Amino acid sequence: MCGLKVIFHSGSSMIPILTSPSLPVHSKYQSVHLLNMPKLGLNNPPMAPALMQSIAKDMGCSVKFSDVNLYFHQWFQADNVILNDWCEFGSALDKSQHTEMLNFTDTLDLASICNADIVGISVFSSHSHAYTRWFLEQYRDRIRGKIVIGGAGVNVGNFGVDLHSQGLIDHYVINEGELAWRAILGDSLPYAGVDSNNIPLTDFSNVPVPDYTGYDLDQYLNSQVYGITIGVEGSRGCVRNCTFCDIRSFWDKYKFKSGAVLAQELIKLKETFGVKHFFFNDSLVNGSDKAFRDFCLILAEYNQGRQDPIAWSGYYIVKPAGTYKPRDWKNLKDSGVQSLYIGIESGSEAVRHHMKKKFSNNDIHDAMYNVQINGIKCTWLLIIGYPTETEEDFQQTLDLLTEYQHMGLDRTIDTVALGMTMGILPGSPLELLKDELNIRSVIQDHQVASVFWESDHSDFRTRILRRIRAEEHIRALGYNSWVGDNDVISYFEKKLQEIEQGTIVYDDIAEHHG
Repeated sequence: MCGLKVIFHSGSSMIPILTSPSLPVHSKYQSVHLLNMPKLGLNNPPMAPALMQSIAKDMGCSVKFSDVNLYFHQWFQADNVILNDWCEFGSALDKSQHTEMLNFTDTLDLASICNADIVGISVFSSHSHAYTRWFLEQYRDRIRGKIVIGGAGVNVGNFGVDLHSQGLIDHYVINEGELAWRAILGDSLPYAGVDSNNIPLTDFSNVPVPDYTGYDLDQYLNSQVYGITIGVEGSRGCVRNCTFCDIRSFWDKYKFKSGAVLAQELIKLKETFGVKHFFFNDSLVNGSDKAFRDFCLILAEYNQGRQDPIAWSGYYIVKPAGTYKPRDWKNLKDSGVQSLYIGIESGSEAVRHHMKKKFSNNDIHDAMYNVQINGIKCTWLLIIGYPTETEEDFQQTLDLLTEYQHMGLDRTIDTVALGMTMGILPGSPLELLKDELNIRSVIQDHQVASVFWESDHSDFRTRILRRIRAEEHIRALGYNSWVGDNDVISYFEKKLQEIEQGTIVYDDIAEHHG
């Protein structure tokens, strides 16, 4: 054990609320209603509104929260036209669908929404655009307070700017919104970050503890499997700049909470909301080795002898062999880790080198040895079809899976996730390397172009065939296979002859994504 002083305290005074000397401490508004808009997945309750609720309450507001996304899924669960065609592809609503949408929205707490001083709307992605716009067009005139939208979907296609220019909202916030939200509640406008480019947070150590009051926490998918599960974050950004990842387009610098502050946050949330399992939304849980060690140590001591210990899962990056000592691995196990999601990406060191993953096969061996002897479960994340991947590189991935078969059979490697084939994401370093690698998008459509591309060494047919071979290989070796919502195997195996003949077309790809 290191000499870290551990204090278990569930009071809010241990974890200060993020503020700024230039911003008001109290709000001029009394009531806030927060809405989480469809469509997004239901794995975990949305964290952004919980953060906004925490700040609003700290400033003296009464707050209500409605997860419209959850209710939307429950109401339209059998209506693929609404859930897919309308939300994702922008198809028009006919008269009966419009009426059904009104019937659904009437089930919401419209009295509270329409009479709140501030209505805060969380727009997670472009899939949230359809309902958000429809809702505002139908109810804007009935809402007496100010309407504010934020979230990752606000900047997609200038969505926030368009709604603002049309008078459907009063303010929009792009990217990190903690200080901008405080400025709005304090009526301290204009403020850089409100209706303009946002100012990234420079201090992440005291971002507020999310407040999940008003959530139906037991209704989300992971809660139904693990008990009450919520998302938390100990950092934003990433210490790596992997070529395939677009994280730097959102967070230019890595910032993190201290391990002690983060551990106390989990303890507070567990004791307040009866949380059984935490899932980290971070790009990686071990970006700062010191913070990671402190976090694990404090939770290991908290969990000792408890009948209801804290449990958590998150994304983990392989570090150079020997970075973590035996006591670090034991503390990690005792901290309550349930599963680590490890981005192995490829069995080829040459491919990982180009990716800038910065770890060797020997580093993988060191990590996996310690994961196994400490009884920790993990999921391997792999990418099939990286632009520099040759047939030899791909074979090395298959060989790596063969080498670790014993860990698949004893479920140390609980699951192998192959996902879709390699996509070229907007904002990723690979997008900037397209000319250098001679990457060409065959279909210029944001829904499918990320995976449907070709270069001198790779085309869609090659990548799909490798993806099928990899799936067959992990199943033959006895690994659990995760395919999620994009079961590329079950779909494209049916079209294998067309793929082999090179006759796969746009409609086939669009149908799969749909």
